[in-house]
Amino acid sequence: MKKQMTFKGIIVAEPDSRKDTLNFYWSYRGRQLWLFSQRYTKSVYDKFRLGLRDYDIRGYKWGGNYRMDKTIYKIPSYMAYLSKEVA
Repeated sequence: MKKQMTFKGIIVAEPDSRKDTLNFYWSYRGRQLWLFSQRYTKSVYDKFRLGLRDYDIRGYKWGGNYRMDKTIYKIPSYMAYLSKEVA
């Protein structure tokens, strides 16, 4: 069984100045920590631009958008790594 992902704060995506990549950040208590970057797609940016909490990500409905599925799938591993580095 996969370990349940829980974290405080939100995951936010911001496009870079050239608009060809999205940078994902974990925003918590006024700090923004970089998670990863990926190719820009409007649907992913629209979903993450205001930020998603852990329960939003856990409640995601799979199969509607391939790029969104891949992005959501990556988040737990990057959060686990970042949590170890910050702690």
